[in-house]
Amino acid sequence: MKFKFMLLFVSVLVLGLLPAVGYGSDADKLVRTMADKGIQPLTKLEIVTLLKDKTMEESLAKYHYMMYQAPDGTLKGKAWGDWGEELDTGIWYVTDEGLYCSEWSGMWAKNGKQCSALYPSKNGDGYVRVIVKGKRTKAHPSGVYRPQLVSGDQI
Repeated sequence: MKFKFMLLFVSVLVLGLLPAVGYGSDADKLVRTMADKGIQPLTKLEIVTLLKDKTMEESLAKYHYMMYQAPDGTLKGKAWGDWGEELDTGIWYVTDEGLYCSEWSGMWAKNGKQCSALYPSKNGDGYVRVIVKGKRTKAHPSGVYRPQLVSGDQI
């Protein structure tokens, strides 16, 4: 019974019915849960169409970030909080397997390349980004992101 409740809770969390902040789920388990529910990640074409010339935005308790995916494959990032502000640049691309990947060239390069599966959100107005390859950051130890998208470069 406890296992079924946990599986239901994780399913609800992944589908966007509960906020991810503060929940330490393992991204690999979330990917398996999505597969078990028959929810497929977005395709390469869907990801490129969704993210090209868009800015991702997400605000957490003490951390905010924005990432702009330019049409030419360059990436701009901004993060800020009570500790100050950071800016960085890099590249973004989508693999043939449908993984969104980012590589930073400045201070965020220490995180290395990150590749994520993107899943449609529950109501279809966004997506859930789950890091499946690469280092997870302190801000998102679970590897799960739920950013909002805004058209154009907002940085």
